[in-house]
Amino acid sequence: MTVLAWSRKTAQPAAGDPQTHALVIGVSHYAHLRGGSKHAAQPCTENLGLLKQLQSPTMSAIEFAHFMRYEYDNPARPLGSVDLLLSPQSTQAVSAHYSAVDRATFDNIRNAFSDWILRCIKNSENVGVFYFCGHGLEKGEHILLPEDFGANPNNAWDTGIAFDTTHAAMGANHFDTQLYLVDACRELPVSLALNHTVQPRSLETLRNRPLHDRDAPILKATTKGKQAEAPPGKVSYFTTAVLESLREYGAERRSGTNWVVTTSSLKRAVQMHMERFAPNRCDTGNGVSNFTRDLHEFSGPPRIFAEIRCRPAAAHPLAAFSLTHSARTVPLSRRNPEVYPWLLDVEFADWDVNATFKPADGYNNVQAIAQTSWPPLFAPKIETS
Repeated sequence: MTVLAWSRKTAQPAAGDPQTHALVIGVSHYAHLRGGSKHAAQPCTENLGLLKQLQSPTMSAIEFAHFMRYEYDNPARPLGSVDLLLSPQSTQAVSAHYSAVDRATFDNIRNAFSDWILRCIKNSENVGVFYFCGHGLEKGEHILLPEDFGANPNNAWDTGIAFDTTHAAMGANHFDTQLYLVDACRELPVSLALNHTVQPRSLETLRNRPLHDRDAPILKATTKGKQAEAPPGKVSYFTTAVLESLREYGAERRSGTNWVVTTSSLKRAVQMHMERFAPNRCDTGNGVSNFTRDLHEFSGPPRIFAEIRCRPAAAHPLAAFSLTHSARTVPLSRRNPEVYPWLLDVEFADWDVNATFKPADGYNNVQAIAQTSWPPLFAPKIETS
């Protein structure tokens, strides 16, 4: 079942006008893996180590779909549709609004993907957003696992999704903005490394058609060979980074009273967010970006990552910092001397940054006055002698 939802932020777009179409997939329940509903009668024949049932993907996918439905704002390409597929655990309570959607089996995902393409290619200026949260593995190809992975006892990989091949094939579809968000592990279990017959299936075929220029970045939740992580019982670190970047950290510039998030600025913000707040790094260096497109607007004010250090490098470990809003007299924050840069986040404003030293340190105190914290990174210049 496709959830076709007009945005609450903008009026229903006219037929044929540029729109944004999202396909959102969350897989928590794996029927043929240990603990799954069909594992006893029909277990997956691949020995994939510690793959287990999940909790976070259902919550994460719902949170992302909710954002697209209620918060996403792209005046030039307003929301046209959200297609949501979920495979929750039987113990997970899902609101009635989301409980009627199709389960995230391979066939349902493939059909939904085809329908998503058909909506996206109606206008070459459309935006397509693909989001997946669930199990993943990597052996040359990033393989995404739907609910019924392992259903075929003779070929478990028959229901594996060849994501990287899919992304490459999407270049033949003429809509110029394609954002891919992949919240899945990229580990290589020993059994997979020794298996030479792994052949997952692409969701799109690379036909004999020309490839188009496109802005089609891939943001992956983790780096090659690593796990994608989530705090117990909560939305994943990566999805949280994506949502908070869209809501406040990912601004690139102002547009009137709003702040604009582009595909490029979203990549930077998600990477910095993961570096600050998650136990693992993400990977934003994939995909194709022949140009950069505006993706989303918010009313602000933005939050901005700040990195404060003193030069020369020998002076930094001796510096005590304070950060004061230029319109106030009481410092927002202070930090005693440390070896590492001072990492924090601030609002958009003018800031006075002070670096003070003990007399015995041999350096002069410094005050950097009224430096504006523009996104994506506030790194004031503080030099002493």
